[in-house]
Amino acid sequence: MTISWNDVELAESYPLVINDEGVDLTATRGETAAVNEYKFVGEYNPKYTIKVIAPPAADTDYRASEAIYEITTEAQEALATPTITATLENHNEVTFTWEAVEKAESYIVTLDGEEVTPTTNFEYSFVGDYETTYVIKVVATTTDEDYIASEATAEITTEAEPVEYIYLDATEWKADDARYEVIVSNSRIDWNPDSFEMTDSNNDGIYEVVKPEGYTYIKFSRTTPSQYIGEYTETMEFPDGENLFIITDGGDWWNDAEGYWSTME
Repeated sequence: MTISWNDVELAESYPLVINDEGVDLTATRGETAAVNEYKFVGEYNPKYTIKVIAPPAADTDYRASEAIYEITTEAQEALATPTITATLENHNEVTFTWEAVEKAESYIVTLDGEEVTPTTNFEYSFVGDYETTYVIKVVATTTDEDYIASEATAEITTEAEPVEYIYLDATEWKADDARYEVIVSNSRIDWNPDSFEMTDSNNDGIYEVVKPEGYTYIKFSRTTPSQYIGEYTETMEFPDGENLFIITDGGDWWNDAEGYWSTME
């Protein structure tokens, strides 16, 4: 800020008062030039009351005069607000991105109140918990004293954990009042395997059950009220990525039903 005033005839100095505080600024007309200007760096956005006093020389009949001026400095300008985009993939893979902010030198990122390190200058990615809401705050900062930081928040909620199913197409293995099960174990020969009943929820001949986890081997069985023992497929290793077993031949003996693995979307 620069304060200047005209030279006053017979004035020998110009005491200066800013907000009721005197400023160490004096000069006499006997010097090369009287001081008619004062520069200082003020604070942002306060009001300043400036009083310039012109006292006469001691041997004159004049009294001092003064002038008062008020000015309010401008506020610091805030950086532009970051624009955040939240995306979700595979139910719980979260990515927050934001556009570069002009004059911003760095970004402080917090997730649910805790500071984190951005994946890149304009991105933060992580794998979250299922069915959880996450709130991110991005603060754009700068060392330029004419600007102040700006911030923005965004949130996203992850989806429920997907449920995987095992399906059995029993169109070629039908029987009245048949009961279908998936039988699983960790040994190809297991006299005490675990079994889970399958249901045909759509009455379309395709039976389903939530995929049993932690097992190595799988086979399917069909039993009817009239059967002493059930009929089975062969024991197979759990498929990698496929979830639908299609019966192509029901066979005529207790463990010779045949089929192949496919994928149910």
